[in-house]
Parts: sequence; structure tokens; C-alpha cells
Amino acid sequence: MKLIISEKNSVAVEIGKAIGATRKEKVDPGTKGYDYLEGNGYLVSWCVGHLIRLCDPDEYDPKYKSWDIDLLPIIPSQFQTKIARETNARYKALKILMDRDDVNELICATDAGREGELIFRLVYNQARCKKPFKRLWISSVAPDSIRAGMDTLQDGHAYDDLYNAAVCRQRADWLLGINLTRLYTKVYDTKLRIGRVKTPTVSLIVQRDQEIRNFVKQPYYSLTADFGNFKAYAKITDKAAANAAASAGNAAGIGTVISVTATDKKERPPHLYDLTTLQRDANKLLGYTAKQTLDIAQTLYEKKITTYPRTDSAFLTSDAAAGVSKMLPHLHGMFHDILPGSPDIWSDNIDSVINEAKVSDHHALTPDFNYIENLSADDIMSLPTAEKNVFFLILFRLIAALSPSRQYRSTLAHFDVAGTDYEASGVEETDPGFAAVQRQLKTYLQADTNKDDHTETENSSQLLPPMAEGEQYSVSVICSEKFTQPPSPYTEDSLLKAMSTAGRDTDDPAIREAMKDKGLGTPATRAEIIEEIKSNGYVTASGRKLLPTDLAYAMISVVADPIKNPETTSQWEYQLSLIQQGKAAPDHFLGDVIQQMNDIISAVKANTPTPVSGSFDQPSVGTCPKCGKKVFDTPKAYSCSGGRDGCGFIIWKTIAGKSISSTQAEKLISSGRTGLIKGFKAKSGNDFDAYLVLRDDKTIGFEFPKRKKK
Repeated sequence: MKLIISEKNSVAVEIGKAIGATRKEKVDPGTKGYDYLEGNGYLVSWCVGHLIRLCDPDEYDPKYKSWDIDLLPIIPSQFQTKIARETNARYKALKILMDRDDVNELICATDAGREGELIFRLVYNQARCKKPFKRLWISSVAPDSIRAGMDTLQDGHAYDDLYNAAVCRQRADWLLGINLTRLYTKVYDTKLRIGRVKTPTVSLIVQRDQEIRNFVKQPYYSLTADFGNFKAYAKITDKAAANAAASAGNAAGIGTVISVTATDKKERPPHLYDLTTLQRDANKLLGYTAKQTLDIAQTLYEKKITTYPRTDSAFLTSDAAAGVSKMLPHLHGMFHDILPGSPDIWSDNIDSVINEAKVSDHHALTPDFNYIENLSADDIMSLPTAEKNVFFLILFRLIAALSPSRQYRSTLAHFDVAGTDYEASGVEETDPGFAAVQRQLKTYLQADTNKDDHTETENSSQLLPPMAEGEQYSVSVICSEKFTQPPSPYTEDSLLKAMSTAGRDTDDPAIREAMKDKGLGTPATRAEIIEEIKSNGYVTASGRKLLPTDLAYAMISVVADPIKNPETTSQWEYQLSLIQQGKAAPDHFLGDVIQQMNDIISAVKANTPTPVSGSFDQPSVGTCPKCGKKVFDTPKAYSCSGGRDGCGFIIWKTIAGKSISSTQAEKLISSGRTGLIKGFKAKSGNDFDAYLVLRDDKTIGFEFPKRKKK
């Protein structure tokens, strides 16, 4: 018997279907659901993301419960792992299956990438499994792709270098995050969460805000030459010269064509969606946050409407392309009234979206070609509005990618008006191609969401009439004073773009190559990172704008340059790529990380820095009733800032299934009792109402309202 372990249940199901292992079984008859699939000599089970995590510092030594700066750096002589509490049951099921006497071989079927490899190996090692294992390397869960992969299994140890790179990334992030968060938090007496990805992301936002604050607008003068049915423009920085040119132009009243050039051009269709590009468009067109878009896309995936969302690829493999091509007539039948083009045209262009080399873990986002034929247009139109909108983003992107190029004639003309050179440009679209699809999408979204202000304006370049050098036209000139504009604050759209390209601005071609498809974070984690820096108090949202807080400014002002510079990620990725290729030693990489970290710790300790006055004021919900320090609003709880010193006072944000607001937490701390809160959920499933109260030992308890006498 062979045991196949995938990363997700949905993938396990598809593998089971492809190889004939579809019978649902349990390792414990008393549990709900099923733990694995069986059939045709295979057991197929799954992880749930990372089941195994690195141990916390105090699990190596209780002394590390105290955030004592003199205990830094914390560097385990041997890294230890633990089973994640929330996924303990899943790990136990896998361990039982691995230990079965009839299982003589394992097959690693986690995602085909660095993190997928790490997920399997950590489980394998935690279970102390010694059985041989092979690697299933696929980027599509189409049945043909799975069966082809099963026919070409590789020895699992052929991917040891990939695993080593993943382990190095994990341990380096742990060392950096644990040590520098404690270092800066203790020195500045404010919780400063430091991370290789989070910190440079905050730095990007701070830098942009600084550029805006420091921007000094400069006047310039725009000259508009109005020829009646078209306009030409000139820009002059000197006011007197601009006014003189305008007066001279109006006095002359004639403009002469100096040159005219017409060029036929093509604009290629866009690539298919990866997750980041989908999130950017959803933010730009619909106002959805990156996390909202990921959650919606995940829901569509679980409903088998669209494919796996956490992908960094904008291309398909050949087998996935075959599935997409097969579903095109059905999509046309469902939405022929709004989709420009035809299945024949789309299928003719299918090769343009295939690139095996650019698909690693998962192919691009598309409607789910394995299941879409089971759905009707009514099924889609009855979805909640947000799900429907994201589906149509994905659908229209597929059709746009499979549509012909946009063809147009671009004309550039120069005119002499009383000695001043004016320029006019015009575009004549000869074939809209994919642009027709994009325009139709915007029309649909406007009608459905009423968010016209969120849609991009069409490139409405004027149409120039036929003209020849030396021709003259009557003209009038207007001079307008204008000012240079500062850069715009980041939105989630523009921040996602900046994160995906960060670290590539380097003169080293090898590092540039390593960062080609990287950046800060991954498509799967960028939404989480943005939400984290919001909840950590570094960033606030003002409409679409992402603005840094005083805490962000203060943190970036004190953190060492290598930690807040995206180039650190570039260097890491380059070194990790060498490890992955077997060209560099993992110990050397970790040694460099430790040395850099030790240098930072030593420098901070030596300088005994003090925070900028007022910069670290972080909103609190009150004073801790146990130790007198501030209680801060953290992602999962209202926590005492003295917790690192052993205080332990905490109010969880969710109690008995009910969310606790900051106002309620403030009242509980200040008066020892909240107002009546309705809708708590008992273990029995029944609802109840109660007051939250501070007990004598400063823990949180319930007080129930008195029953009315009959």
C-alpha cells in the first residue's frame, strides 16, 4: 500500500479520482467526516497547510518567557518543532496512516514548490517516519496531469536541496523575528513587531508618505493650441515666456505642420490572473481589500467555480489548457450576451497562455474547467454580489487573454505656432481585440456595483485628421498655470504592485534573476501582511489610501537599515536559490543571517537609544488592573504590554463566540464590568446574554442578568 500526502483536502480528492482511490475512510470510527481516501492500492490523505511549527523560545528554556535584552540573541543549538495545536487531529491521522504496517511507501504530493516541500518534510520528520518516499511534482490537478505525474515519480531525496532552502528560510525568519522584535520592544518599551517582510512593507509606505510631505509643488505653464477639431500642447516653465508665446500665437492665428508620423501598432492581450493581479484589479475596480478578494476567491474555489487562488503564475500548463479549451463553448453558452468573441477565436489563441516553465506550484486563476460544465448562468447570477463580481473578473480576464491583440494607428504631429513647437497625438483604433472584453467588463461592473468612480477611464486620445507637412490651420492659444503633483499615497492596488516588484532594483544580474518572480512576501501571504501591519498599528486606511501612523514612522526611524530594506529579501532569495540548486551550503546562509542579527543587536545595545518624544504613542484601551502598564489592542486580544514580563492580563477579542469591541474592553478595565452583551454562544449551541466582569484575580468572568420575577 502506498500513502499519498497532499497539501489540501481538495487536491487529495482530485488525486483520488485520477488514480481510483475514492472510498472515504476514517482512522477513528468515532470521528466526523473522513480522514483519507482508499482504492487501487493507494491511501490518499492531506495536510492543512503547515501542521508543524518551530518551537517558541520558552519551549527551549523557561527563562525566555522574560523578554530580557541581556538574553539576546536567542539561537537554538538545535531547532525543535512542535505540532500546531489547531491541526493536532490532522497530524495524528497522518501519523497513524504512516505507521500502518501495510504502508510500505509514501508519496509527497504537496504543492510543487519550496513551502510545499517543507510542509511534507516537517510532518515526515516529526513522525520519525523512515519509510521511503517519492515526489509527485505537478502544477495542475487535471486528471491527465496527475496520472502523468504518477508515471514519472522521482525519489523524494532528489528534492533535498529544495527542502534545505525552505528550512533555511523558515529558520532565518524565526531568528530575525524573535530576536529583533524582543530587542526593539524592550529598548523602546513599545511592542514593535519586526519581520523580514512586514518591516520593509511598512518602510515602503513611510517612504511614500515622506515623499508626499516633502514635495514642493512647482508651477509650469501649459499652452493649448485649439485647431477646432483637435488640439496640440506645449509646456513652458517660465510664466512671462508662456504668456508671450500665447499672445504671439493668437496674433498669428496660424499653425503650420512641421512633421507628422503615423505608425501601426499592436497591444498584446493581458496575461491570465495570478492572485496578486486579481487582488489589484479587485481593489481598483471594486474597492475590495486584498484579504477580501482572497477570501472571496477561496470561497469560489471551495464551491468548485474557480481554480485554486493562491497562485503566483499567470500561465497554464498544456494539460490545464486542454481543460480550459474544452469549457469555452459552455462559457459562451452561459454568457454569450456579454462576452465579446467566440469559442473558435478563443481556442485559436490558447497557445498564448501556455508556459510550462512559468508554472510552479499552481497554474493561473481561471473558471474551474473540471466542474464549470455542471453550472448554469443562473447558478452564477444567484451568487452573492461580491462572489459574482470576482467570478466575472476571472472570467473576463480569461476571455481577454484569449482574444486577439488590440490594433491601432498612432499619429504624432508637430506644429509651429509663432515660433513655438506644439505636439498633438492621436489614436485610431482599427481592431479593438481584447480591449472590447475589458470595456464590456467595466460596463458590467458599473451596472452591477454602481462604482463608476472606481473604474479606469478609457484612453480617449483624439482622432487627428489626415494632414501633411507644410499644411496650415487656423488656431487659438490658451495659457494655463498648472503645478507639478506629488506621488499618490499607496492603495492596496499600488502597494501589492510595489511588494511584488520590491528588491529587483539591483545592479547584480544574478540577484535580479533570483528576484524575477519574487518580491516582498508571496501572492498567498501579501494580503495577510497588509492586514497585519494594519492591526499592528503601523498603517491606517483612509478610504482607499494606506497611511503610516506615528508608530510606523518611529519604528522605521530606529530599525537597522538591512531590516527595513527590501534588498535584504533580494539577497536572501539569491542565496536561497543557490541552496535550492545545490550550489551553496545552508549553514553558510544561516551563519550570515546570525552574524547580521548579532551586529544589529550589539549596535543597539551599545547605543542605548531613546525613542523620539511622542512617536511611540500607541492607542490603548486602558491601564492594566494587575500591573499598571498600558493595555493595547492587538490582532486577537486586548493585551497588557507587561505580558512579556509575566503579567499575563488579557481580554480575548472573541469570547464564547462573541466579538468584544474596544469600547467594551475599555469599560471592563475602567469599571470592572461591561454593559449587557447579547448573543454569547454556549457549548450546547444555545445563545445567552451576560455582563463581562473582572474577577478578584483579574481574570474575566460572566455575570448573568437577574431574572424578572413573575
